[in-house]
Amino acid sequence: MDIGDIAAVETADDIYYMDTGMYETSGYGSVYIIDADQPAIVDTGIGTNYERIIDALARVDIDPHSLAHLLVTHAHLDHAGGAGFLIADCPNATVHTHERAGPHLSDPAQLIEGTKAAVGEQWQYYVEPNPVPESRLNTLSDGDTIDLGDRSITAVAAPGHALHQMLFYDTTEDTLFTGDAAGIYVPEKDRIQQTSPPSQFNLETCLDDVRTIETITPETLCFGHFGPRAYDDKLLSSYKRALVEWVEAVRQKREEAHSDENVIQHFSEHAKLTDVWGEEKARAEARLNVRGVLAYLDWQATQPEWVSAIVQSNMGFLGNYRKCERSPSLGKPDSEDTNDRTASDQLPAMWAHRALHDTTAHSRRVLMIVLVFVFKKRQTE
Repeated sequence: MDIGDIAAVETADDIYYMDTGMYETSGYGSVYIIDADQPAIVDTGIGTNYERIIDALARVDIDPHSLAHLLVTHAHLDHAGGAGFLIADCPNATVHTHERAGPHLSDPAQLIEGTKAAVGEQWQYYVEPNPVPESRLNTLSDGDTIDLGDRSITAVAAPGHALHQMLFYDTTEDTLFTGDAAGIYVPEKDRIQQTSPPSQFNLETCLDDVRTIETITPETLCFGHFGPRAYDDKLLSSYKRALVEWVEAVRQKREEAHSDENVIQHFSEHAKLTDVWGEEKARAEARLNVRGVLAYLDWQATQPEWVSAIVQSNMGFLGNYRKCERSPSLGKPDSEDTNDRTASDQLPAMWAHRALHDTTAHSRRVLMIVLVFVFKKRQTE
């Protein structure tokens, strides 16, 4: 798929995606068009070349004046940067986003400053966003719905990547727009690459976001980076494992290195996906993600020991749960012989799953209460 191309999401009716050419890189940034009774766009790119999105509307026979909704998964400029430009060309569209993200869209000064600090030289690919008037904003809380006429979209809070992030679930088409909550899907490799940017990345809440997606179990995942993918338990399990291993790799390298800059330099020099995104983007992505993990480790180091113990406990249970998923003794059907198993054969696996879930549920609830309290003190959104 080349920059500017548009394609149908094959597992859903009347949903399309296009390659925005973000950072002048193909296969990295996607936006989605829902050709509903009240048409909608999910996410808006970085604002640069936003005209490509207007052109994509025309190619699926949607007049910009008939566009009713812009759904912004979170306020990071690679998802929200085009909103202010698009509403100028789509005068009847309302922008829907998390209640924490709304103020950033109407007054993006702090967002611009933070983005410049986070992305460094990559800022050359951005354009300063136009503010979204408050009269064009509808802010959302967890569980709110957006009526598109022939279908509705449910907003689901997903605060691990950013406190202002939401998933958007099309219940009619059983399609989930994941923002960055499920990581970066790389179609060429059919795997998910971690995303851990500053300043709000938190490992445990990112893992909880993936658990939320697993609970929904949609037919289709629509990644902000990049494109649609059929839901797959193994794919999401591999992402949870990748997140834990990524944080641990940065932690260990920090212990060996003489400075954080050396840590950043190391992972930049050994960046993955240079064959997919090119060296410039792949190395910039690595630097961004390392900075996010370093900030998370700094935050974690300031917490009381009992908070760290809860975090480590949950990470341990994640590993134990993966072992239970793989263990044939639990009776979980393998892909080859699923049809030969009876329902009673599968009960041990279900019991194991529920036992582990019940065991960790209380500690996760306690952890989430602590994280919300600390995050509110840590950063005012």
